[in-house]
Amino acid sequence: MNDIVLDTLKKGFAEIEAQAETIPEDRYCTWYLGEMEKLDAVEAKIKSQTEVMLKEIQNRKQSLQYVCGEKFRGRVDAALAEIPIGKDGKPKKKSINYHTGDAGYRMGTESIRFTDERSAKEWAANNFDLDQLFDAIGSVEKSPMVVAFIHRSALYLSIKSLNKTPFMQWIKTKGEIPDGVELIPAVDNFYPQVEKLVLPEASEADRRAAQKKRSIFEAQELLKGENDAKPEITE
Repeated sequence: MNDIVLDTLKKGFAEIEAQAETIPEDRYCTWYLGEMEKLDAVEAKIKSQTEVMLKEIQNRKQSLQYVCGEKFRGRVDAALAEIPIGKDGKPKKKSINYHTGDAGYRMGTESIRFTDERSAKEWAANNFDLDQLFDAIGSVEKSPMVVAFIHRSALYLSIKSLNKTPFMQWIKTKGEIPDGVELIPAVDNFYPQVEKLVLPEASEADRRAAQKKRSIFEAQELLKGENDAKPEITE
């Protein structure tokens, strides 16, 4: 369908280019704005239709997951349970390959959350160096004036939000969990990964057939409109 739309647009552009040479000078600006208005209308319609189609696709994916997802995961777990254990005491594989994709588990990453933001701010002010402190603050401008005139012990009181990155780096390098911070261990996350399905492009014959069908339909609609029109009766 997209190929047909593109072919139609290309043909339209060629016609516009040819038509532009024949427009009288006093009508040129009116013609130009009119053509632009038509293209804007087509663009809006395509975007609207695309949004509807994408929403429908998302709804169908959610329905598929709701109806079949639990059974799918159970089948994958059963297949993974049959995989031999390696010397390290872990399964040799953490995923199953199917003809249409893979499914299994990936190791996640450690993360943190602030359980007491004030304690975390106080700890940051007392333990981070200036670079780490400004990285944690994030929203404060790091300028010589700020560094020189704002006292570190009071700076944390104005922090509205904290950047987790320097706290996480501290835990990894120092092995110490800051006050007001909870370390969330990494867990295996279940995932399905589908193969990329490439839809076949419409052949030239298909495009021509669709164009012919559309032309016939437009002609029929035109004739129908003429037949339905009531003749004017004059006395």
